[in-house]
Amino acid sequence: MEDSYQNIVRMCNYARQYHAEGILNTDWGDFGHINHPDFSVPGMIYGAAFSWNQENIAFAEINQQISRLEYGGITEQTVDILAKMPKHSLFAWRDAVAYYEQSTRNRKLRVEDQFLKLLLEDASTTDKMVKCADDALRELVLQMRRTAISMNTQTKEIVGLYELAAEAIQL
Repeated sequence: MEDSYQNIVRMCNYARQYHAEGILNTDWGDFGHINHPDFSVPGMIYGAAFSWNQENIAFAEINQQISRLEYGGITEQTVDILAKMPKHSLFAWRDAVAYYEQSTRNRKLRVEDQFLKLLLEDASTTDKMVKCADDALRELVLQMRRTAISMNTQTKEIVGLYELAAEAIQL
């Protein structure tokens, strides 16, 4: 989410600077990864907010606003929690594709992720990293459940979707 935020802010600033006639806000994943449509909502809101407003809103502040207005969260923490989840992914989709390409097709892709390198070299360090990431994800899921109490009934079901996403990250 933070990468989306940074990209959208930067591109909207360029659009204003160079007098663009409009903004096209897209959502796609590298290497064809699949994203649940509901996970795109904050990015769509970033695009709407920054294409219309001259002033940038800080990441934490706009996430509080989205939490309150879109998800009905009185605590204003929903989007902040969602934004933290991907940071605990040790083996990203890009890494899975790189590993697959190297192991099955003899194609060399640049492996940038430290976790993948450690996985291949040092199992004890990897185990510690996995436990730390799992613990952090469990805590974020608990926080999400607590914030769900204050969410409106229409948006509460997103909690289950993000719990599933957290489980996928853990796997």
